[in-house]
Amino acid sequence: MGPSPADWFDPMELVAAIHRFSWGLLVDWVCFVAVFLTLGLNFAPWRLIGFGLGQLWGSLRHPGPPAATDEGELNSWTAFMVTLGSTVGIGNLTGTALGISLGGPGVLAWLWAVSLVGMALKFAETALAVRFRRPQANGSVLAGPMLTIQGGLHRRWRWMAVLFAAMTVVAGFGSSNGLQVRQLSIVMAQDLGSPPLLTGLAAALITAAVISGGLRRIGQVATLLVPAMVLGYGLAMAALLLLHRAELPDALAQVLAGALNHRALAGGGVAVTVGAAVRLAVFSNEAGTGSSAIVQAAAWPGDPLRQGSIAMLGNLVDTTLSSALGLLVVASGAYRSGANPFAVVEAAMVWARPNSLWISHLATVLFSLTTIIAASVVGERCLVFLVGPRWRIAYRCCWCAALVPFAGLRGEQLWLITEMLEALVVLPNLLVLLLLSPFLFPWVAEQIRRPPPPPLPTPPPCRP
Repeated sequence: MGPSPADWFDPMELVAAIHRFSWGLLVDWVCFVAVFLTLGLNFAPWRLIGFGLGQLWGSLRHPGPPAATDEGELNSWTAFMVTLGSTVGIGNLTGTALGISLGGPGVLAWLWAVSLVGMALKFAETALAVRFRRPQANGSVLAGPMLTIQGGLHRRWRWMAVLFAAMTVVAGFGSSNGLQVRQLSIVMAQDLGSPPLLTGLAAALITAAVISGGLRRIGQVATLLVPAMVLGYGLAMAALLLLHRAELPDALAQVLAGALNHRALAGGGVAVTVGAAVRLAVFSNEAGTGSSAIVQAAAWPGDPLRQGSIAMLGNLVDTTLSSALGLLVVASGAYRSGANPFAVVEAAMVWARPNSLWISHLATVLFSLTTIIAASVVGERCLVFLVGPRWRIAYRCCWCAALVPFAGLRGEQLWLITEMLEALVVLPNLLVLLLLSPFLFPWVAEQIRRPPPPPLPTPPPCRP
């Protein structure tokens, strides 16, 4: 008998080949488009950080219902919590360890550089999404790069809008569903002895209970969980770093040396480091994927400058969380072990404090669950764009049901497939930002020059 097809064709080899090609192209594209937008916008994203913080604080202080003339489903604070919940995930944990293992300590320095210029990506894609968003008959607001492509470009580009939406739906099942529940199942098996299928079933039931209420219920859960988990994890990591403040100067020296080493520049090692940093930035804060714009642009009021300035703040939060763990990984030297990313994280936490492993495990549980829940909105809105709202319930059922088998899959293959799909989502989004830049630059400049919006009214005092 001759060789079977499985002997001469391995699907994973094809996936690996597409992964190498797409990410080899994507690293240059992300850096070029991010820098191009930062310069073309005259550094507006950096200049508007204070404005974005002020608008976010105002939305938190006055979270009342939208005015009758405004279209939107959530206030800006709630929308930001939903987007933060969908981006803060295992990319900030095992993704950080993987990036440093691949590119060395210098990945952290380049991560900050990519994230800072990547703020222009989030700002631009969100501002454009608000400009081209479309209210629906049921009161929801459909927004995102697919509508930006359809409304901002000629109708002959509709195929790209369809491609982006379809790839976002598929990629979500890998990055925001499969990888998250797989990492969750590892932690639950280690701490409680729970089999993967049981963990997947529990995650599916919790997710179904939340997403069945739509974006508003997801927003309610996000506003309760996300601030507590981000603040709690941040304070815990700050405490661990303070315990090892004597080792931090050496760790920072390794980071800077790895980023600017002249031998690495001559030998091409920096290309590997920057590539790992871009992969970590795309996977952790999702700048360039357009996912944050889908949720943030559905908020009220429909002000492009306001929503874009708020959305880009997510880069600062995500990168800070990744950097805190990254410094522990570098200081401990755990990345040199050659172990899998999860083992690297655990080794760094045990080195920091022997009884601190619960911090990373609790963070994994919370980060994974909030990502699974919040990110379901992104794929759902893309599916509504493709086929209308009639498949909304079927999508939610598939999203929850997929958690059960995904909990037991091999992590290495899932990482490879997920990163390949993420690249196929980012490429069309970057292209539309470039094509619309002649419109975007003067339009944003005009938005900045206009009078500031009036402050939100102060609610009347409660009567006894």
